[in-house]
Amino acid sequence: MAAVRFLTAGCLLYAWCLLRGAQAPTREHWINTSWIGALLILGGNGLVVWAEQWVPSGLVALLVGMLPIWMVLADWTWGAGRRPGVLLIGGLLWGLLGVGLLASSSGFGSGTSMGLIGGFAVMLAGVCWATGSIWAKRVALPKARIVVSAMEMM
Repeated sequence: MAAVRFLTAGCLLYAWCLLRGAQAPTREHWINTSWIGALLILGGNGLVVWAEQWVPSGLVALLVGMLPIWMVLADWTWGAGRRPGVLLIGGLLWGLLGVGLLASSSGFGSGTSMGLIGGFAVMLAGVCWATGSIWAKRVALPKARIVVSAMEMM
């Protein structure tokens, strides 16, 4: 259902953009947005949707709260290449400690291996989202960001 929702929204938004006179994207734009959409929508949202079959939504929200860590690591690795400072690392570790404390009190859902796999899927979703977000800053995309959003959803 999530895939149908994104595909429908993407097609409608893309059609609306073209009717309003947006410039048609190039082949390079389509390739780049396909990869970014795969990371953001399929990896980021899709893994969360899949994992919520076994992992309680409250715990999913806590695990998604690790996104700042993944963003800093992705930006350092593939982005501007700036090494995180001591204060930033300390703040991220403090947040990670909080997520760990909250997650340890609620467990990983059903008590089965699927709950644990689901928890790892949510963390992988954060890595996908961070990677797609950082990569989107480095590749050629259409100037109209609303067109980019439509293309990624499709």
